[in-house]
Amino acid sequence: MTTYDEAVGGDQGLPAYAPTPKLLVRSLDLYELGKALVDGNDEVFSADDLIHVFKIPKNTYVKRVGLIVDKVEGATLTLDLGDSATADGYVAALDAEDLNNGYNVSARTFGPDGKFYADDNNLTLKIESVGSQTNHAAVLRVWAECVYIPV
Repeated sequence: MTTYDEAVGGDQGLPAYAPTPKLLVRSLDLYELGKALVDGNDEVFSADDLIHVFKIPKNTYVKRVGLIVDKVEGATLTLDLGDSATADGYVAALDAEDLNNGYNVSARTFGPDGKFYADDNNLTLKIESVGSQTNHAAVLRVWAECVYIPV
């Protein structure tokens, strides 16, 4: 398992340290990310690899998170979306072979009310399983609805 830090956030996005709700959206092209991040292994992520997508500053409430498949993988690729404590806390076992397959739902493991982060964390995409492909094709959209709560 390898962890790749592609997170954006803090003063750049999540949640920009302002006490107003924000909806953040990020597109992830796994082919381009694989070329940029993975050494060897045909630039394909391995099962259990983690990709940090958004930084979650302490004192942030994340209400809902979603993952949408915009371009299919064309081979086995199963994804989770969560944080450092629970890899599938928001999305569990999403099949990236199915176009527009995705979760636009309130949190799964974290419950319908989302989760408050008292400490810094990351919204993390986990490669749960991957087939024998020689490169990735999937393009995903990850979104998060959140608010920073000043102390």
